[in-house]
Amino acid sequence: MISPTAPRHLLVKICGVTTAAMAQEAVAAGADLVGVVLIPSSPRAVSLAVAQSIRESLAGRAESVALIARGVDASSFEAARAFDTVQFHGDETPEELHALCLRFRFSRVMKGFAATPASVAQWDACGLARLVLDGARGGSGNTFDHESLTASRASLRTPILLAGGLDAGNVAAAVRLLRPDGVDVSSGVESSKGVKDPARVRAFIQAARTA
Repeated sequence: MISPTAPRHLLVKICGVTTAAMAQEAVAAGADLVGVVLIPSSPRAVSLAVAQSIRESLAGRAESVALIARGVDASSFEAARAFDTVQFHGDETPEELHALCLRFRFSRVMKGFAATPASVAQWDACGLARLVLDGARGGSGNTFDHESLTASRASLRTPILLAGGLDAGNVAAAVRLLRPDGVDVSSGVESSKGVKDPARVRAFIQAARTA
């Protein structure tokens, strides 16, 4: 049974930020984490130079997160080391992720994946900083079956960020149902792919935190 006690502070991650100005707008709206995508196949991917400018623009006001995946070139992995947190969002196995963390000396790691009771249990056992529970295709704006995780939510040891198709209209219900440690949004606050709308960002954060 899920505890009725709400988190003292619900973390909000704005992901897929593509400019330093966009990152600063997210922080001004109340974002705790800002995610930059270093996976070339993503429509929200940025160059290493842009990623660095975004990270520097945060100036410690929010946690910087670099999204990478197994198979991405080594230069992206090296660049990710400068971020506060590295988020793997590919088809890594726990063994592969552990090996990559050792090779590149990543100390604070999150894992994003398609959330099912089985996958959540698997990654919960890996001792990561946080789990990002997403839909079948990350960044697609598609939701997943939140109800399927309610039975196991209370037993999870790893903090969770809820992602996958969230927006200002549905985030409050999702927070009330699963009581995550935070929420993660990308397409749900965009005016077009890769372009965050400041008004939508503010509305999302307000809805999430007043759930």
